[in-house]
Amino acid sequence: MSSLRHLFQGMKIVRENRLLIAIAFLPKLALSLLFMMPLQGLISAYDHRPAIASLLTESDMNVIIDGLFSHLGALRQYGYFSLAAMVMVYFVHLFLSGGLLQSLAACFSQERELFSPERFFVWCGRHFTALLKIAAISAVLYMVVAALWMIVSEAGVRLIAGEPAPEPVRFCAALARVVVLVLLLMLVNAAVTYGRIAVVVHPRHSLRETLSMAWLFWGRNFIPAVFLSMALMLGLVLMMGVYWALSAGSGLLPTAIGVVTLFAVQQVLSLTRSWYRLVGYASQTGLYVARQG
Repeated sequence: MSSLRHLFQGMKIVRENRLLIAIAFLPKLALSLLFMMPLQGLISAYDHRPAIASLLTESDMNVIIDGLFSHLGALRQYGYFSLAAMVMVYFVHLFLSGGLLQSLAACFSQERELFSPERFFVWCGRHFTALLKIAAISAVLYMVVAALWMIVSEAGVRLIAGEPAPEPVRFCAALARVVVLVLLLMLVNAAVTYGRIAVVVHPRHSLRETLSMAWLFWGRNFIPAVFLSMALMLGLVLMMGVYWALSAGSGLLPTAIGVVTLFAVQQVLSLTRSWYRLVGYASQTGLYVARQG
């Protein structure tokens, strides 16, 4: 019940600070626009060439291979462009995260202040270095989880392969590996998130002290923190399920209208995810402040 109370409290805080949703959504919109421009040019070229236009509507492997090889140089340049755009937008998002988290944390202080652009960007610059270091730590943790999961999975496959096992046993083993991976990633994500929250709640402490307080909080309040993370993940899964149900069977039309329609649907999902991410940050910040204070 405590987790649900903090979740609803987070929804209320984000509703009262709707401008933060637009700030969180703008980098994703910019990235989508950067991806859409070369994609639209590529599809327009296909639309005027019947031999290549079939690539978008048929499953002939020969046509696909011919199309890929004939546009290999353009695809390579598009790949470099996409990588550069994603890196740039990631750093912009990381920079804005400090202001977003501090704005949400300010809602739980005794003296709540109105949103100020000047103060927001000061918060962004103040927390950028610490959030960048936490991002590097989180990357290492995710790689460790992935490596451990691959080792355990390989051991499990060899154990099952050594003895003839029924098909249900193999299915349960595969399902268990997926569940374990999801749980480990969820735990790492929650621990990293509370580390980011602790950075903005305790700005005068060093990063080592802040992370120690965050992970000490994570250990002492493991059950409510896990329940809140599971509730947030369930909401995200339901959201993605609705999106997939709406977009199922629509396909990619080789026309400008098809591209714009797909782009609009994706932006609605992206906006909703930005809102939901802020709800997650607000609810987890509320839990941290309530249990830490």
